[in-house]
Amino acid sequence: MRKPNNPFKDLNKFKIEIAVFLKKHKTTISSHSARISDYFEMSNYNSIVKFYENNGYTVSPQNLINNEFRYKLSPAGYPNNFSYFEISKKYIYKKCQQKFDFEIHHNVAVQSAINNNLYVTPDISIISKGSIKELKDPRYFFSGSRSYYYIPNKNLQTFCEVKNFNPFPELLFNFIGLLQELKNEIVQKNHSDKKPKHIAPSMMISGGGNYHTNLIRKDIMNRYKTNIFFGLFYSRNQPYSRIKMSKVIKIGSIF
Repeated sequence: MRKPNNPFKDLNKFKIEIAVFLKKHKTTISSHSARISDYFEMSNYNSIVKFYENNGYTVSPQNLINNEFRYKLSPAGYPNNFSYFEISKKYIYKKCQQKFDFEIHHNVAVQSAINNNLYVTPDISIISKGSIKELKDPRYFFSGSRSYYYIPNKNLQTFCEVKNFNPFPELLFNFIGLLQELKNEIVQKNHSDKKPKHIAPSMMISGGGNYHTNLIRKDIMNRYKTNIFFGLFYSRNQPYSRIKMSKVIKIGSIF
């Protein structure tokens, strides 16, 4: 029996790839992790930045710590203690040029589109600039005085999930639940088509698919405006390549 593709990659290759990306933006990584899944998540965060850069956005790192880029690799910690990328693009809007500004964040809670009192944390969120809010009553979430920061759902442009696995059916179908909770208008098929365009909600998976998971992937992408990428350890250019840009599904802005 043919063995499934191994979704793991040499750690040093990830370190080099991330160092080269950050050097381009005149910064370095603030700390190193021992977990391959962390490097895979950092690499895919960088891929999303490249996607916007290749689509004509100006990108710039923000909130550097001692001129180092600090990735937020878990929901723990306050967003203002970590770095992020700001992205900007100019469009002709209502007969005049207008600049649109967004931010790409890592592991920040987002308010549900269905219930304002519920929150979930996608791996990567593209949001309206300056839209992270502090919950005024943190005791609702914590037994103590810790603050709770979140993104109002109305300010979420799109999101991405990063999974260091070989794809399997339950993983893929679970993505539909997250899509419904965060971008329910896509499930309801009444999403915006206005510019500026964003990458559609996406699942980015390290391992390659088999016949069945490829069928599920195709079906989900036909039902909804989403991207599901397989084999990102083998073909790192899928999310942002100029050559494959036409294959990346996009959605309109909430503006």
